[in-house]
Amino acid sequence: MSDTTEFESELSRNEVAEYLRELAGEFVDDESPMTVPVGNKEVTLRPPPTVSCETTVTERSSLIGNDREEVTVTLSWAPDTD
Repeated sequence: MSDTTEFESELSRNEVAEYLRELAGEFVDDESPMTVPVGNKEVTLRPPPTVSCETTVTERSSLIGNDREEVTVTLSWAPDTD
């Protein structure tokens, strides 16, 4: 089974920073499940003490249109079943 919950919106840099701080705060306690806000929904996850973290930065120069920059942070793990 695979469930995906997605939400996309335009945020100010300050709002992005606040969202990332909120998400980071959920990782602090190794013992508790974490709650991830996704739009108007919250998803509860159970990460183990160690997770995989991948960061990708993409810079695109366009001959037509605007240049684009993108940062993707992927966190992944097998759920902690304890």
